[in-house]
Amino acid sequence: MHRLTPLAILTTCALLAGCHDGPLFALKTINPVYRSQWADDEKLGPTDAQRHEELQRLVASMPSLSDADQEYWLAHIEALLENDKNPEMRTLAIRALAGCRSQRVLDLCEKQLTDESIKVRMAVCDVLAVRDEARSTELLGTTIGSESNEDVMMAAIAAVGKHQSPEAAQALKASLKSRNPAVRTAAVESLAQCTGKELGEDPQVWVAYLEGKAVDEQKKSFTRQMRDLF
Repeated sequence: MHRLTPLAILTTCALLAGCHDGPLFALKTINPVYRSQWADDEKLGPTDAQRHEELQRLVASMPSLSDADQEYWLAHIEALLENDKNPEMRTLAIRALAGCRSQRVLDLCEKQLTDESIKVRMAVCDVLAVRDEARSTELLGTTIGSESNEDVMMAAIAAVGKHQSPEAAQALKASLKSRNPAVRTAAVESLAQCTGKELGEDPQVWVAYLEGKAVDEQKKSFTRQMRDLF
């Protein structure tokens, strides 16, 4: 069985003393392949609290795992996302993907962007924020344009602002014309972040910039200077 890094092993074993099958036993049991092996013990299976705790440890440990071990746990995460009815578990599983280097992460994120849980979809946006790749930018742009929940849309707007590319900036253009002032403000803030430009808070100025028109750059406002410090 694949194991976690030495530090994670010590931490996990200390917290899971007496565990049936080593680190993250409870996470493995969501996989139908493993569940069939323990059908007789199903009534004595892990509780949601135990699986929640183990998923939190996987979130913390994933970045330090080898590529092979990450691929191993990706299979279990994928099974969890497909089979677990608890949105909190699916949310934690998605957050574990943030520390995973595999390109398969984007496949899983794309699939979970249609998850019924708002929390899961917001977690996907957070993961895509740290994947500064063309496909990730595209997925966020699609979410901004199609998402019906405002919280998820705002999460996608904030996430794409962390991608420093012309494509990321263009993905925010439609949000500048939103009827919702909060959405327009969020788009302006993300554009300032992804372009490094200071063009003020007028969405129309940013629209002109994105259309290639000449606009005057401004000094950073005191509020933005303070925000950048923290």
